[in-house]
Amino acid sequence: MTEDRAAEMRAWAEANGFTYEADVPEELLSLPFYLFRLGQDEEVATGEHLLTGDWQGMPVDVFDVSVPAASGFQALGLTNYWTENEVITTAMAGTGADLPYVYVEKKGFLTRVADDMDAIDRLHHDHLEAECGAKDFDKHFEVKTEHPDFAAELFDHPLMEAMLTSGTGFVYEVSGGQFIVHTPKTTEQLPALLDATKAFWDNIPSEVVEKYPATDGDG
Repeated sequence: MTEDRAAEMRAWAEANGFTYEADVPEELLSLPFYLFRLGQDEEVATGEHLLTGDWQGMPVDVFDVSVPAASGFQALGLTNYWTENEVITTAMAGTGADLPYVYVEKKGFLTRVADDMDAIDRLHHDHLEAECGAKDFDKHFEVKTEHPDFAAELFDHPLMEAMLTSGTGFVYEVSGGQFIVHTPKTTEQLPALLDATKAFWDNIPSEVVEKYPATDGDG
């Protein structure tokens, strides 16, 4: 990142009671989130400009993640060919539990088409999605997980409403003792990112926390 970005993040940290560090510790980037690994066996992301502090009662880390992005033509067998980087601003907070992995993003056009086809011909179109049972939420968000029963428990009405209210432009990942919220591209609107993270944090169902208790050493 540029020196301007470092100065911007440092100034924001000082103005909002956060601490600033230039580098992101390896232990954060080694956590099993798709953003950090992009489907690989180990992390492929790097991080910088770590802000650590408290946002309206929520302990949180915020940092810029640089991930390799595919560009140009990719032939079969060259799926690991990266030519440039994309920077994604990420917030990380604790779940207070040990939760199965879930990935949530804004629903894309092809998924919406599949939903429409389901309604028309009642055929099943496999788009790797766990439906959560609320029309507005399922319209705006695509939930991907190998644990659909857990997803139904996690995304109860208050959490779904909180995510819809906070905006549908964020990506959410839940894994074990942490969850992250990030944007498809760099954002200068840190309060909006932190508000979305806080809304999620506030509305993790207590029943889920009790059912999936944190083990020793979980953050």
